[in-house]
Amino acid sequence: MALPGEELIVVPGDVNMLRESDPERAQQERLTVRKQFQSLTAKGYRIAGMEPGPQYVILPCHATRGVEV
Repeated sequence: MALPGEELIVVPGDVNMLRESDPERAQQERLTVRKQFQSLTAKGYRIAGMEPGPQYVILPCHATRGVEV
């Protein structure tokens, strides 16, 4: 269940295979994820966890997702 303000950053499923088969695309994917992290952390978000997919769960700093910090 998504919380208000929750963001997801999707990561390629098999990064290692992508690095071997298409290094340029792997680098582009890595830069895309990095830019998303930078943008959201600059707005006060933090990493709250991982979801299947894989994808990072990013929340505003004041929000919790049922996890004690």
